[in-house]
Amino acid sequence: MNNKTQNSFLNQSRPFALKESVQIIDSKSESEIWREFDLGDEKAFNYLFRVYTPLLMRYGCQLTHDQGLVKDCIQNLFIRLRKMRGKLEKVAKVKSYLYKSLQRDIFKQIHKSSNEISLENENLFLIELSFESRLIDYETDSQHREQLNVALKFLTERQRQALLLLYVEGFSYKEVAELMELKDAKYARKLVYRALGILRSSFKSKSGS
Repeated sequence: MNNKTQNSFLNQSRPFALKESVQIIDSKSESEIWREFDLGDEKAFNYLFRVYTPLLMRYGCQLTHDQGLVKDCIQNLFIRLRKMRGKLEKVAKVKSYLYKSLQRDIFKQIHKSSNEISLENENLFLIELSFESRLIDYETDSQHREQLNVALKFLTERQRQALLLLYVEGFSYKEVAELMELKDAKYARKLVYRALGILRSSFKSKSGS
């Protein structure tokens, strides 16, 4: 689908005010909204598009620094979902479903790209200080922030991704395992615990030096 068609598609979602579309969530679960979207409800689609686009953009930019690629993948994801209305699978966790779909699409595009971006880039899965301050119970003064930033560099990208999904995105251990293609929630929990252990050890050693 060309850019002109994509822009036309995106413009179709704009007539509905966000306030109006959000009202449909008051008495309905997200699985119900998803079902109504599947049945052709434009307000349901508008809600999903407007609420999840910024969240998907934030997560997608943790997978690659190519913002243009992320935007294209998000647009194509919603275009594809819109075309599949009436045939969509039942979804209990809409956020998890959308994140996993976007992640798969981004990795597919990266793999196709001639300028392939390594997923081992040390600058991926960065964690904001508001999140960092919740990991270890210390005041977030400039010294502690610097120490914690250094400590985070000792983590692997998989460990940082697990922490980000759990603490920033609010996913459960089961959902983290699904997104990261781990065997089960137990492996996600171990990954998080090891990451927290590394952070605490590094933080304590630097604080005591």
